[in-house]
Amino acid sequence: MIEVIASKHKIRVKGHANFGPKGMDIVCAAVSSLVNTTLNSLKGFKKSEVDIKDGEVTIDIKHKVKRDDQVRLEMLVKGLKLIAKQYPDKIKVKEKKFL
Repeated sequence: MIEVIASKHKIRVKGHANFGPKGMDIVCAAVSSLVNTTLNSLKGFKKSEVDIKDGEVTIDIKHKVKRDDQVRLEMLVKGLKLIAKQYPDKIKVKEKKFL
């Protein structure tokens, strides 16, 4: 199960979907694609605000978020929620007064 916790300036994506064999898991691939695209598009963040470990990514922005980056983070959560809607037994998204 992939667990997403999103709050005002922090998003944590953790776990594995286990939908298919490693390298063929479409749920993990979709989540990874959204997260990586978002990370690559963020302009006002510092590398120290992103922690990437095996099976876990945390984006923890410590400074005032620029509007463009805020929209990117909101779109990430919306995209993850769409995946969760299709695969509710593989990914859960919890929001804590997001942005």
